[in-house]
Amino acid sequence: MGMDVWALREGESIDSLGDCPPERYFRDSYGPHSLANWLTRNIDPAARGDWGLAIFTEPRLPLESNAWRAELLRLATAWHEAALGLRGRTSLVGYPEDKSIMIPLQDTIGYIEHCEWLLTFAQTVAREGLRVVVSA
Repeated sequence: MGMDVWALREGESIDSLGDCPPERYFRDSYGPHSLANWLTRNIDPAARGDWGLAIFTEPRLPLESNAWRAELLRLATAWHEAALGLRGRTSLVGYPEDKSIMIPLQDTIGYIEHCEWLLTFAQTVAREGLRVVVSA
């Protein structure tokens, strides 16, 4: 289970996409090992909403707006830059209200790569002015 996010062009729907280009799709799992929980534990305490990354699940601006696209790009860039600073280090996961779980260096690298995927998605959305659809 998890949260799926698609970036759609005018006239496209999720069903009409077929094989979605990787830069136009993003996924985060649910559970203590989600990217949202990792970001909240290590980089940005406000990254996580009730059901995943708050920028997608509890946006303060409409998903269709240029302001929201700019905010997504700003956050994804900041998260990615901060994640790069965690290279070679252990990091933490887990729900904020629970005891933290320390993860090995290799898992930290996986989260850094996940941040890079999110950044690529955000850059594509911002550059092309795409519509975002979130499915939880």
